[in-house]
Amino acid sequence: MLMRALALMSLIGMAMVNARADEAGDPEVAPPSPPSTIYRTTDEHGNIVFTDQPGQGQAAEAVKLKPTNTVPGENTKALQDKLKAPLPQVKERAVSYQSVRITSPEDGASLRNPDKPVPVSVALVPKLQEDDQLVLYDNGVAQPDMTLDAPDRGTHFLKVKVLSKSGDVLISSDAIKVYVHRTSVHNMQSSRNNQNLNDGKAHLGGPAQVGAGAQLGSPAQPGSPAILGTPAKLGTYAKPIMLESARPAN
Repeated sequence: MLMRALALMSLIGMAMVNARADEAGDPEVAPPSPPSTIYRTTDEHGNIVFTDQPGQGQAAEAVKLKPTNTVPGENTKALQDKLKAPLPQVKERAVSYQSVRITSPEDGASLRNPDKPVPVSVALVPKLQEDDQLVLYDNGVAQPDMTLDAPDRGTHFLKVKVLSKSGDVLISSDAIKVYVHRTSVHNMQSSRNNQNLNDGKAHLGGPAQVGAGAQLGSPAQPGSPAILGTPAKLGTYAKPIMLESARPAN
């Protein structure tokens, strides 16, 4: 029974292969012969048998096969033409980068209370090529541009990478370290404990000292007595003046 079932499946499979080859139009495959008719019979033991060659004198019933599910195959010649077609050439880079380094800020620099974005400058040899981009990384996080915008207080490790259009890393700079300082109440108290008068609170001076009392000058000395001058002398008497009218006539 099992062998008969396998033979039936083999016949059905051959019919499907012939149908696919016919649809593909492969010139190298010979035209398929018409599929054999499958018959259903019953043997002497009452078992149902499927065969393409029923025995003589046996009651046989032709089995109507349902249409098989087929997938249109690709024309063999068209497939061969595709395989023979040259592969697309990968555009080679005209130049490769030799070096890249961060020039500003300097390694170990301190940034105190930055209120504006801090620009990061680089030296790249050769210059940036078309479709490539420079990306700044702050503590391993890619930044939207080549600046440190409102960086947090603490230590920052900066690195610059050149990326291709597809995101491949073409060259990477060495990491530098910068320190961001921001004034806080804690920092002011620490500065006071460290006797940093510029950052700590103002210290009151000691009380003013009273000056010494004013000293009195020496007493005035009396001057010498006034000397009397000589007595005034009397002058001569004035003579009367004679008027012309009072003179006697000659």
